[in-house]
Order: sequence, then structure tokens, then C-alpha cells
Amino acid sequence: MRDSRFECVGETFVTGIWKGYDAAYRGEPIPIPSQFEEVRQRQIDHFSALLAVVEEAAQPMGLSQPDFERWLPRAQAAVEKARAIIEQRPDPLDPAS
Repeated sequence: MRDSRFECVGETFVTGIWKGYDAAYRGEPIPIPSQFEEVRQRQIDHFSALLAVVEEAAQPMGLSQPDFERWLPRAQAAVEKARAIIEQRPDPLDPAS
């Protein structure tokens, strides 16, 4: 049984950054690249994007050529982001990175 009086050391992640002395939660937060979020949270957040990509292709009749051409770049980007999460590196298209 775990003693709840003590914290366990886990992964380090950033929850927020604000500019200025003692400015936490008082102004506009500075964007944080998603690579500094908790890995589990990144996985959870990305799950719906991966599901949407798979759902589009998993149709009884498949995708038409124009639909496939729109779908493929999004699918490749979703897979690349998933790889980045697993490898704990920056998300390829994260504007804050």
C-alpha cells in the first residue's frame, strides 16, 4: 500500500509559464510546446485525432481518390505526431515548439 503522505518522483512536465515577477495565473500564459506536457496527457489528447483518421479510411467502400488525397497528409501528420509522443520529442507541427 502506498503512503499518501509522500510524493513519488515521476516525469517532469510544465503546467504553465507567465511573464513577470509573481505573475502566475494573473496574465496571458506563454504557449508551451506540447513536448513539455505529461506524456500520458499528450497520448490522451492525440487519441481522438488518430481515431478520426482511422474512421475515415475504415469505410465499407473505402475512400475515393480525391478523399484519399485529402486524407493521406492528415494521416501521415497524425502518425508523425504519435511517433513524437512515443519518442518524447517535439510535435512536428506544434507552433509553440
